[in-house]
Parts: sequence; structure tokens; C-alpha cells
Amino acid sequence: EYVDLGVKIKATPTLHPNNEVTLLLDFEIRSLAGSSVNGIPVLSNRTLTQTVRVKEDEPTLIGGLTDAEGTHSITGLPGFAELPVAGYAFGGVHTSSQDTELLILVTPRKLRLADHLTRTIFAGRGDTGGRGTPTPGTLQSPAPPPQP
Repeated sequence: EYVDLGVKIKATPTLHPNNEVTLLLDFEIRSLAGSSVNGIPVLSNRTLTQTVRVKEDEPTLIGGLTDAEGTHSITGLPGFAELPVAGYAFGGVHTSSQDTELLILVTPRKLRLADHLTRTIFAGRGDTGGRGTPTPGTLQSPAPPPQP
């Protein structure tokens, strides 16, 4: 089974007077947490919910999504590598650490539909009413954008 890894962001806007926007932001961060156990990878799943209120077209920097990861491994002959002093002759110790911080820049903008996306189209056999044009139906469909 495949699992999506990475950052997933869900933004729910609320518009206010004076071109202000409140954003409810839900973050989900999935990553590999370590080596696999019995062929199954170990995953890390972190979530964060944050609310910000900003002016429209005003960039906002969101931080605080930090992660500190460390590993400590012993290599060598089993049993001998763990000996307090003589273990270094039979193996080695490897220690590593990694700190990461995710910064996200959010700029809220209002999007408006173009006129050609909301035109009424006629389909089927409608009553022309003697005028040569059918009466409008309820079917709506986007028209292709105009070609230059």
C-alpha cells in the first residue's frame, strides 16, 4: 500500500470588512520516521491547527513546525561491541542528530470567476417561443476560454 508523504495544508477562509481574512489552517506532515520493521516502514504523522487574521494580499509567515531527530547505533560483533572499553575494538558507535523547521508563507487572495465560466448554454430541444431562440434551461456548463 502506498502512503502519501509530505505536507498537506487545508485552508478555510472567512472574509471580513476592510479586506481582512481569517484563515483556519490545518497542517498534516507525514514523513519516514526511521528504518523499516519487518519490511514495514515507520512513519511520523504530525498535525497542527492555526488561525490567523490578515489583510487581503498581505503575506504572512507561519513557523513553529519544528522537528528534532536523533539516532544512536552500534555496529560490530554481537555481544562484543557492547562491552564498555573493549567494545571499540570490535565495533563502532554512530550518533547523528537533525533539526528541521518548516516555514510557510501564506498570502490570501480573493478569486473571482470570469464571465465566460458562468454563461447559460442551451441543450436539447427547447421551445423557441416563435422567436427563433430557445428559452433558457437550467443546465450550466463552463465554456472554453477565448483563444488569442
